[in-house]
Amino acid sequence: MEAPVTADRSQRLVRTAAVIAAAVILATALAAVWAIVSSSDGADDDRSGPDPVGFAKLDPKSQQLARFLSPGELVGGSFVTREPSDVLDLGRSMGLDPQGGDEPDQPELGPDEQTVVLFFGPPDATVRLAAHPIVISATLGEDFKALRALAPPRPAGEPIPVPGRPYVAVPLPFDPSLRIPEDRRALILGSLSQLVETIDGRPYASVSIGSDCADVAEASCTIKLEGLAPGSVDQWDWWSAVATKAARWSVAFEPGQLHLAGVPRWLAREAERIARTDPATAADIGQYEEIRDFTWDGAAPGLIRIRYWRTCHFGSQPLMASLADHGVPCLDYLDVTVDVPAGRVISRDTIVERS
Repeated sequence: MEAPVTADRSQRLVRTAAVIAAAVILATALAAVWAIVSSSDGADDDRSGPDPVGFAKLDPKSQQLARFLSPGELVGGSFVTREPSDVLDLGRSMGLDPQGGDEPDQPELGPDEQTVVLFFGPPDATVRLAAHPIVISATLGEDFKALRALAPPRPAGEPIPVPGRPYVAVPLPFDPSLRIPEDRRALILGSLSQLVETIDGRPYASVSIGSDCADVAEASCTIKLEGLAPGSVDQWDWWSAVATKAARWSVAFEPGQLHLAGVPRWLAREAERIARTDPATAADIGQYEEIRDFTWDGAAPGLIRIRYWRTCHFGSQPLMASLADHGVPCLDYLDVTVDVPAGRVISRDTIVERS
């Protein structure tokens, strides 16, 4: 026979049941909240990512740019189509600005002919336009205006790339058709591998090597190497070197012929942000038209030079330098050197070229 339940035990059972019920209710509520938050995050991710159909119509360089863009940046868009008037109307309806005037001339196309329509505007709208069936393919172009939208600050304490020579241990890739005679090719490429340096010590994303060994005595070769920096959009280092028979085909770089513009985009944008947050530097930059390039210094990790350009002006009029048969604009450059780790501008210099 079961023992009777006392009053105290009955109260304990009631309290236990209440606690269990409350826990179930809380767990259910938390699950519901988590489901809502997760759904919301997923929706935000979907909205912030590029349209997958439009993205697939972009060339690889444009896809790379689309992945790197910060909020607020604008791009140029080039759209291949057989129906330019409809693309113009669609682009305007998406908030894009046609390039070439409000009513750019549109040619009459034959049955299989194509043309290109140009726009400027937000990248998400640009990629959505690319997704439309009347667009055959599209490319994106980076906005290099001097006062373009800035990137957000990088996290504090983020490591700065340290230059290194990645091909000391890894063979330098080359096209088998490279025109260097067999008797010296291994020596030249081996020597070149010992010297080529990248901004972060990683191999280039792509390497192109050219050579000229066509001198009469065949006693020297000129070597041109171009390397695409990883994490950049079409930013290359250019190396020029000479190898001679007298030096047993070892490579020596030509003075003044190196152009180290292979800067990862995040580092270039951070240097630009620092430059523009310095009031005096920002005022100078505002007088220029576009960014020409970013370059790095192998002897000073984190030191980035930004070159801006404009057409030279005399008073309010552009200054023209006349050549023999036509006029070409005089170019005025502003070089801003930024110490990215220190977060400061260390120099501003101007250069004028009239040739």
